[in-house]
Parts: sequence; structure tokens; C-alpha cells
Amino acid sequence: MEATKKKDIIIFNKLKNLSNNLSLFKINNEIFIISERLNIFIKVKKDGYIPKSGLLITDYLDKINIYGNTLDIGTGETGLLASYMNAKGANTVTGCDLDESVIKYVKKASLIKNEINWIISDVFSNIKKEGFDFIISNPPQLPIENDGDLHDYGG
Repeated sequence: MEATKKKDIIIFNKLKNLSNNLSLFKINNEIFIISERLNIFIKVKKDGYIPKSGLLITDYLDKINIYGNTLDIGTGETGLLASYMNAKGANTVTGCDLDESVIKYVKKASLIKNEINWIISDVFSNIKKEGFDFIISNPPQLPIENDGDLHDYGG
């Protein structure tokens, strides 16, 4: 996916492979997580993060059959795992996060944003009591004593 178009100043630069299926691209000074094979195209927030542990999870998800109703708890501003579950064949995908600004961003960031039900929820607090075939989460992992950024604060 190397492209240069001077008239419209569109420049694709592959920065690196992130996992077996996902790559990081820079397009006109914006960063994207992309999988051509799975039709994933996610714009990373300016000064945002690349969910490295989420990428490891996608490598595992690639080895199993995804189906039915899925829930991604703590989806984060990229919505990576929700997008991946959708691309791998889930019938319905719900991505939830406690942070309202995260849900607002992820609704704009993903090419498949309309195929995923994005909900503001603290774990199950706003999730309808429906059955899920898969529930996945990549929660904050840093043990910080003081409240910090919701992405980092693991309690």
C-alpha cells in the first residue's frame, strides 16, 4: 500500500507491521492502524496510543472461530478489539468504555464504526442483559496510586 499522489498531496508510508494482520501507516501526517485483508482502517487519535497488548490479543483471536454476539469491555479510543471481532465474523459487536470522550472519538475513528454498537458503560452497567458468545477486554494495566488517565489507571 505504497502511494504518492502529488496533486492531492496524499502520501502513504508503511511505518511497521504491528501484528500478523495489522500494520501502522502514516497518511498525510496522521497515523492509522490498517488491515487490507480484514478491511480494518482506524485513525489513531493525535497524541493517542497504539494498544500494544491489544495487538497481541488480535494474534490470538486470529486462531479461533469468531461468531455470534460479542462484547469488548473497555474498548479504548481505537476500538481495536471490537473492530477485529467484527472483521473476523461476529454477528453483532458491542464496544463499551467508561470514558464518554473515548466513545465519541471511536465513533469517528473507524471505517466500520456504523457496524459496531458503541456504548458508554462501566463494565456491564449500561449493557442490556443479552447473551454474548464472546466477551473480551484489554483493561488498563498500570498500578498507579493516584487517579490518572483512564487509559492508564489500573487502580
